[in-house]
Amino acid sequence: MKKNKDSVMSVMSVKDVAQYLRMHEMTIYRMCYKGSIPCQRDKHFWHFKKEELDQWLEEKSVGPGSSAGQ
Repeated sequence: MKKNKDSVMSVMSVKDVAQYLRMHEMTIYRMCYKGSIPCQRDKHFWHFKKEELDQWLEEKSVGPGSSAGQ
């Protein structure tokens, strides 16, 4: 059975996420250690699922104190 490319979760590196969010890589590492960004650690590397990041971004943009939807 072939998987549709849309059904496969995109896994991103710290560098990928930094470019995607337009932030410095060290900022992404700090957010990982604080637990303020959805990520997983595999031995020495941090991994991010693009779908989880997109959902996290959307929740932050419509969360408490945001001006979205007003």
